[in-house]
Amino acid sequence: MYVVKSCLLLLIASIHKAQSWPGWSPEYTVELTNNGPIVAGGTITFRCVVKKYNNPKPEDNFKYIWEDNAIDKHSGVIESTSNVFEWNVTYAHRYYPGMYEMQVNVERKYAFLYVPVNSDRKYFNITGFLNGDLNLTQNHKEIAQDKFVALNQEMMHEVALHTADANYLKRNATDIETYFFIDCQFINATKGLTFKHNYTTLNADHLIEVLVIVSFDPPVIVPTTPAPPSGNGTTTVPPALALASNQTLTGNSSTPNSTVAPSLASSSTSLPLSSSEPPSTTMLPLVSAFPYVCNNSTQVSPDLSKTYGYFSKNVKVQAAITNVKASGNMWLQHGDMLGLDIKCNGTGPFSFCYDYVPGSYNVTGDESCAEYISDETDCSFHIDHYFRESQAYTMIVVITNNVGKVVTPVGVNVYESQAYTMIVVITNNVGKVVTPVGVNVYEIKCNGTGPFSFCYDYVPGSYNVTGDESCAEYISDETDCSFHIDHYFRESQAYTMIVVITNNVGKVVTPVGVNVYEAIETALAAKKRQNTTNRCSSYAALICIVTQQCMQ
Repeated sequence: MYVVKSCLLLLIASIHKAQSWPGWSPEYTVELTNNGPIVAGGTITFRCVVKKYNNPKPEDNFKYIWEDNAIDKHSGVIESTSNVFEWNVTYAHRYYPGMYEMQVNVERKYAFLYVPVNSDRKYFNITGFLNGDLNLTQNHKEIAQDKFVALNQEMMHEVALHTADANYLKRNATDIETYFFIDCQFINATKGLTFKHNYTTLNADHLIEVLVIVSFDPPVIVPTTPAPPSGNGTTTVPPALALASNQTLTGNSSTPNSTVAPSLASSSTSLPLSSSEPPSTTMLPLVSAFPYVCNNSTQVSPDLSKTYGYFSKNVKVQAAITNVKASGNMWLQHGDMLGLDIKCNGTGPFSFCYDYVPGSYNVTGDESCAEYISDETDCSFHIDHYFRESQAYTMIVVITNNVGKVVTPVGVNVYESQAYTMIVVITNNVGKVVTPVGVNVYEIKCNGTGPFSFCYDYVPGSYNVTGDESCAEYISDETDCSFHIDHYFRESQAYTMIVVITNNVGKVVTPVGVNVYEAIETALAAKKRQNTTNRCSSYAALICIVTQQCMQ
C-alpha cells in the first residue's frame, strides 16, 4: 500500500514538473468564438480552437470542459483527438436579454490523467430583437448610414438577418410579416424581407424604418371551400418555413448536444421569402397599431408572444451625374495642344480626373485616379494636354459625386499634315481670298510602296474621319506618291478636304482644313491688283495664279 501511494505521488510530481517541458501548457493557446448575438429563443454556436506554438493543428487526446453563467446554466464535457471543438446551445425565451459568459477549459491527456493546458472565456449577447442590418442597394452599390441615394432611381431595401437568427426563424416561425415606413408614413407590407422604392424629391432627407413581426403560433386550418353536407370538405394548412440544412441545433437543457455548426461568421442571411404582391408606391398614413416605429412615438405595447425586428437608416436624395459632354477640337495637327471642356449635370460636390491610352478603349466603369480635381457646385472642368506622337488616342474622363460615378471616353486624333507648296490665289471677286492654310494649288505627298491610288472630296465645316471613306474614281501612280489638287471655292467659309490614298497594303484618309474669308482691300492692294489685271492676257478669267514674275 505504501509503495502504491509513493508511486502515485511520484507520478503527480512528474506531471506537475512536465508543465514546464517544451510542448506542454505554456506552449498551448485556446481561442473561443461564437456566432452571436442571437435573439431570445435562438441557438448559438461556440467554437474552441487549440493551437501549439510550433503546430497550429495539434492532434492529441484533449478534454473540453465548458459551461455558461446563465440561470439555469448549460455545461458539458467531451473528449476528442481534434484541436477544434464546436457545440450549440439554445437559449429559450425564458432567458432575459443581456450579456452572458461562456467558459471552456482544455485538458491534455498525459499517461492516464488529464492535465490542464489552457482556457478561454467570452461574453455573448442574447437580444430581445432580431439581429441584422437594413441593406440599401442602388446601382449595385450599397448605401451606408446617413449617406446619399440617387434621385429617381430604384433602390432595393433588404433586411439581412444574422445567420443564427435566420436559422432560428427557418426552423420555428410560422409567419413573418415585414412593414416598411418612410418618414413615419406606412409604405408597404410584405411576407418577404425586401422592398423596392424610388425617391423623387431632390435634396430631401428621409428616415427609413422596417418592422419585422414573427409569429410562432401553430398553423391555422382554414377551409378553402364550404364543407358539404357529407362532411368531405377540403382544408389547407399554411406551410411552415422549411429548413434547408442538415444541421441539428439542440441544447436548451443543462447538457445540450455538441454538433458541428456550418459557420461561425457573424454574417447576415436573407430568408428565402417573397411577397405575393408587388410593393405599393402609394403613401399611406401611419398605422398607429405598430410598436417601435416613428422613433417609438406610437407608444403601442408589443405582443409578447411574437418576436420583433426593428431596423432603420437615414438617407439624403441627390441627383446622379448625367449629360456628360466634351467640347473642343478632337482633330489635332501634330504639335497642337488639346483643349477640352467637360461639363455635366447633377448634384455637387464633383470630383474629376482623366487619363489617356493610345488607340480605342472599352470602359468598364471601375476606372479611378490617384488624385482628383474637386468642385463644390459646378460640373465644369478643362483639359489641356500635348500628345507627342501622331496617332489616335482615347481620353478617359472620370467624374464622381456622392451618388455615383460616370466614366466617359473621348476620342482624339493627332495627325501629320501631308500638304505643302501652298500658293496664294486671288479670285475675280477681289474680296474673296484663299488663305495660306487653305488649298487651291495643293501638293500631296506620302511615303510607302507603290502603286498608289489617290482621290479627294470636300465638305463644308469640320469632319471626323472614319477610315471608311472611298471614291468612285481614283488617280493612280505606279511608283511616286505625289498628287496635285486644284480647286476653287465659291463661298467664304471653312471647309475640310478629305484626301484618300491607298496602296496594296492599306489606306490612309487625311483631313485638311481650309478657310476662305473676305479680305479688306487697301489702296495699295487695289493698285497692285489693277496692274496685275492689265498684265494678264484675259480679263474674263475667273482666277489667276499669281507667279513671282506677274507680281514684279
